[in-house]
Amino acid sequence: MPTILQALEGTGIHFLDAPLSGGTAGAINARLTVMVGGEVEIFERVKPVLERVAAKIVRVGGPGAGYSVKAINNMLLAVNLWATGEGLVSLASLGVDVRAALEVINASSGRSNASENLIPQRVLTRKFPATFKLGLLSKDAGIAGDVTRRSSASTPLFALAETLMRTAKLEVGADEDHTAALKLLERWAGVEIKG
Repeated sequence: MPTILQALEGTGIHFLDAPLSGGTAGAINARLTVMVGGEVEIFERVKPVLERVAAKIVRVGGPGAGYSVKAINNMLLAVNLWATGEGLVSLASLGVDVRAALEVINASSGRSNASENLIPQRVLTRKFPATFKLGLLSKDAGIAGDVTRRSSASTPLFALAETLMRTAKLEVGADEDHTAALKLLERWAGVEIKG
């Protein structure tokens, strides 16, 4: 972002980074979440325009902050999806009813969007609708890796998730739905996560 800001310096043009979350359905229904990085005054001027497409608009910091939050958010998606998949593949290999296990998990502390929505709607049904491609999640995990490498934080789990998403993209296919990453776990274990 500094390069863009430097290029705009002295032009009178202002800059906000405003990545979105919510997918196609969120866009169609004007229910997107927007994370904005930039100056407060510019954010306040632009906010009414963003309100036309978004249900939640949050200024998360200065220039580049929106980009960073979006990257970390998608890395958390990758981590939660993969971790839930590992747990469910383990349970399936032990003969546990995965649908019943999810019922318990989703009423307990292990729940996440992956366990509550993605896995029941896409993996258990074996539908894997390609609404957010695995190649894009792998790319986003790489961006999050870049973001964390620029920080002073130690992020070994993120580094591993970045590698796992890249491997899943290569093994399962970049054009598959991101939840199809779990097919790699299934292949390794010799079981399917199905309800």
